[in-house]
Amino acid sequence: MTEYLTTQGLGAAVAGVRDMKAPKHFLPEMLSKMLVCSLDRPDDDRQHVSTLVHALRADGLITAENFMQAFLSVLDQCPKIEVDVPLVKSYLAQFAARAV
Repeated sequence: MTEYLTTQGLGAAVAGVRDMKAPKHFLPEMLSKMLVCSLDRPDDDRQHVSTLVHALRADGLITAENFMQAFLSVLDQCPKIEVDVPLVKSYLAQFAARAV
């Protein structure tokens, strides 16, 4: 994730996820880690994570259900995350808006 945010190599990031061949039941966990990882980063990085999520969906590597499970998981963690990232709910709302 950090490498993707540094290089912004969307194709390489999508290929990396494809090559992992992660079992489908791990995809929501992967997505939630991506979201959480981006929450304390600059706006551009959160936008890049949204772009990556969209590209993964467009390539059929994740589903809308995978994203919703990840989103709800991060939403459940909000009280804990809010200590370090006071605007976490606002940032999650932005992710949800971009996902629609």
